[in-house]
Amino acid sequence: MDNKTFNAQESTQLIEQTLRRSSQRLEEKCVTPMLVWGYTTVVVSLLIYFLLPSISYYAHFLWMLIPLFGYSLSYILGKNNIEPSTRAFPERFVDTLWP
Repeated sequence: MDNKTFNAQESTQLIEQTLRRSSQRLEEKCVTPMLVWGYTTVVVSLLIYFLLPSISYYAHFLWMLIPLFGYSLSYILGKNNIEPSTRAFPERFVDTLWP
């Protein structure tokens, strides 16, 4: 950023614009992992619900499919994310939580 002096109103506008842009990027980036993990949990839960009467307690081992499919789908769908050139702290923080 260049060394320009800002008055109070310009500084406030710059901060608001940065926060708004950061919030929009976070919303776009966080929606895919939430949907992937949510749908994976629902599908595996329904699978266990319907298989439990037929294969008894062995159906509970199917809970291990949630992290297997969740991480796999998150990795595959996360490849399409384009990294912005500049990122604010909240974006970097979310990147560490949702690789």
